[in-house]
Amino acid sequence: MVDGQSLEEIKSKGSQRSSGSLPLNYFFDESAQRNFIYIVALGAAASLLLAYLYSVTLHPVEWVRHGAFLFGMAGFTWAAFEARKTGSIARSGSILTLTGVAMTVVPAYFQGGVSAAFSIWFLVIPLVGGLLLGPRMALLTAFLGVAAMSVLAILESEKMLPSPSAEEQGALLVYLNLVLGISFSGVVGMVCAHSLVSSGQRLHEAMEADQLKAVALKESNSRFRASLDAALDAIVVVDGDNRILDFNPAAEAIFSRSKADVKNTYLPEMLIPERFREAHVEGFARFQRTGQRRIIGSKVETIAVRADGKEFPIEMAIQPLLLSGKDQFAAYIRDLTEQRAAEEELRVNNQQLAQSRRLEAIGRLAGGVAHDFNNLLTAINGYAELLLNRTDLDESARMGLEQVAHAGDQARTLTQQLLAFSRSDRLESELVDPNEMISGLLAMMSRVLSDSIILETRLADDIGLVKTDGARLEQALLNLVLNAGDAMPEGGELTLVTSNVKLEEGELSHFDELSGGDYVCVSVRDTGTGMDSYTAGKIFEPFFTTKPIGEGTGLGLATAYGTVRQSGGAMKVETQPGGGTTFKIFLPRHDGSASVSVESTTSLEPTHGETLLVVEDQVGVRDLVKNTLEEIGYTVIIASDGEEAVERVAEHEGDVDLVVTDVVMPRLGGPETVRQLRVAQPNLKVVYVSGYSEEDLGIDDLAEAGTVFLQKPFGLEELCHSVQSLLSSPGGPGAENT
Repeated sequence: MVDGQSLEEIKSKGSQRSSGSLPLNYFFDESAQRNFIYIVALGAAASLLLAYLYSVTLHPVEWVRHGAFLFGMAGFTWAAFEARKTGSIARSGSILTLTGVAMTVVPAYFQGGVSAAFSIWFLVIPLVGGLLLGPRMALLTAFLGVAAMSVLAILESEKMLPSPSAEEQGALLVYLNLVLGISFSGVVGMVCAHSLVSSGQRLHEAMEADQLKAVALKESNSRFRASLDAALDAIVVVDGDNRILDFNPAAEAIFSRSKADVKNTYLPEMLIPERFREAHVEGFARFQRTGQRRIIGSKVETIAVRADGKEFPIEMAIQPLLLSGKDQFAAYIRDLTEQRAAEEELRVNNQQLAQSRRLEAIGRLAGGVAHDFNNLLTAINGYAELLLNRTDLDESARMGLEQVAHAGDQARTLTQQLLAFSRSDRLESELVDPNEMISGLLAMMSRVLSDSIILETRLADDIGLVKTDGARLEQALLNLVLNAGDAMPEGGELTLVTSNVKLEEGELSHFDELSGGDYVCVSVRDTGTGMDSYTAGKIFEPFFTTKPIGEGTGLGLATAYGTVRQSGGAMKVETQPGGGTTFKIFLPRHDGSASVSVESTTSLEPTHGETLLVVEDQVGVRDLVKNTLEEIGYTVIIASDGEEAVERVAEHEGDVDLVVTDVVMPRLGGPETVRQLRVAQPNLKVVYVSGYSEEDLGIDDLAEAGTVFLQKPFGLEELCHSVQSLLSSPGGPGAENT
C-alpha cells in the first residue's frame, strides 16, 4: 500500500496515462495547455489577417487566395473558440494543426513552391502537433508536409506554379515569415526547454524520493526484523499456499525447530497434530475460496506439536497480510504449558484450601456436639458408676447398669474421637520413635490383615523423633492399615515407609497448614482399588464412610487427621481409581530420646471432713458430684453459677477447703468466681471441669498452682483422686506470699 493505494491501482493509473494522455500532461495542467492553444490560435489568426491586408494592398488577389485567407482565419478562430469554450485540448489542437498545414501549403503554392518563405512553417507544424496531440499527429503533419513539399518541388521544376510578384518575393515578406517562424520556434523551444528542465527536476526528485524510500524501507525492515526476533511470543508467517516464510527465535524455542528446517515447508505437517490437520487445511481453503473467517483476527486456544512429537496447548491469533499483492498470514502463538500448569496448581490448591476449611468447619461443629454430649455423659456414666458401687443391687439391676455403663463408655470413646478430629481433645504429647512404634505394631497388623496381603516395611535408619500422643498415633496407623486391608479384598501389597524430609518454602503449596523445616514422613501405601477425586476429598470428614451400614463409624480417618493436625503435622492422600492409595503423615522432627511411660496407681485415702464447694450449672452433673464427694466423707456446698457460689461462701461459717467448678457458666464463669473467692482465701485449691478441652478454653487460670483440670466426661474415681491429691498437697497459688 502507498498512501492508501494498492500497487494495482498505481499501475492502472500509470498505464492509462502512458496510453491515453497527451504529452504536455506530464508537465502542464489542462488549463495551461488550453491557454497555449488559445494564444497560438489567436496569434496565427491575427498574423494571417495582417498578411491578408498586406497582400490586398499590393495587388489584386485571386478568389482562391481570398478563400484561403478566410479559411485560415476561420480555422484559427475556431481553434481558439474550442480551446476557450469547450476546453477540449484534442479537438482544438487538431483544428489548429490541420489549419496550419493548409495555410502553409496555399501561400507556398502561390509564392514559388519550396523556395517560398512560407515553406519554413513545415518545420514548425509537426513539432507543435507532436507536443499538443502526441506522436501520431507529429507523424501525420510531417507526412503531409513532406508530401506537400514534394508536390510543390515537382510543380516548380515543371514550371507549373503561378509566378509570384516581385512584392511577394520581396525581402519584407521573407523577413516577416522568418521573424514569425523564429518567434514561434522560440516559444516552442522555451516550452520544450521548460518541459525538459521540469522533467529533469522531477526525475531527480523522484530518484531522491526513491532513495529515501529505499532507506526508510530498509530501516523499517530492520525494525520489523528486530521486533520479530525480540518478540516473546512465537510469530510464524505463511503464504497463500500455507508454506512457512518466516519463523522467529521464539517460535524456534517453542516448537524446538530451527528456521532453516521449517522455511518453505508445509505448515500443517510441521506444527499441527495429525488429528487436527484436515480441519486446518479445510478452514484455510475455505477462507481463500470464500473469504469466510472463523479464526482470522480472533484468539483461539488449540493444540500444537513440537519436533519430538509432544503436543502442547497454545493460544493463537492470525492476521492477514497484503504484501506485493500476495496473500500472507502472520500467526502469533503463545505457549500455554506453564499457564495451564499454574492454573491446575491453583485449582488443586483452592480445592485443598476448600477441603481444609470444610474440615475446620466440621471440626468446630463436632467439637460443639461433643461438648454437649460430654455434659450428658458425665451424668450418665457417673450415676451408673455410683450405682454399681452399691452392694444391695440384685443381679438383673446390676446387669442393666453394667450395660448402661458400657454404652456410656462407648459414647465417651465416640466423643473423644470427635474431639480428636476437631483438635479439641487434650493431647498427651511425648517424644515417639516412629520406627519403634511400627515395629511394635507389626504382629498386631499381621493378625488383622488377610493372609493374601504382603506386609512390608522400609524404615529409615536415622529416623527422627516426633512429639505426639503415642497411643493416638498408634490408633491412626492401625486405622490406615485396616482401611488399606479393606481396599485389597483379593490381596496385594501393603508397605509402611518412614523417612526424614525437609520441606522448603517453595514446596508448601500443598501444605497450607505447614511451615518450612524438618519433618518425619510416615507413609502407608497399598495396591488396592484406589479412590476417585470425590471420595478422596471427603475421607477426612467425620461419619463419612464407603463401607456398608454397620461396618464402620466413619471416624477412623477423621480421628487420625485430627491427631496429626493437633501434633503440628499434616496428612496427604495420593490415589486414583485402580491405582492404589498412599497416605502420608508429616510430623515435625524433634531431637532427644523417646519417652518411657510409667503407670502409677493410688488408692483413695480417708477424708477429714473438709468442706468443698461444687459450682455446676448442669443439675445432673452437680448432684452427681455432690453425692459422690459426700459419700466419701466430704461436706459439700452446691451452687448453680458463680454469683450464687460467692453468696453461699459468704453465708458459710468457716473456710472452704476446695472448689470443684465448671469453667463456662451463665452470669459468672468458673475462673472469675475463683478469683473473687481467693481474695479472702489466697490458698484456695480448685478442680476445674469442662466439656471443652484445656487447649480450646485457653485460660491461664487452669495452669496455676493448686489447680487441676478434668475434661468431661470424667470418672468418679478420677474426680476423687484429684480432690484428695490437691487437698494433701502443700500450699496453693498464694502460699508463697504467706
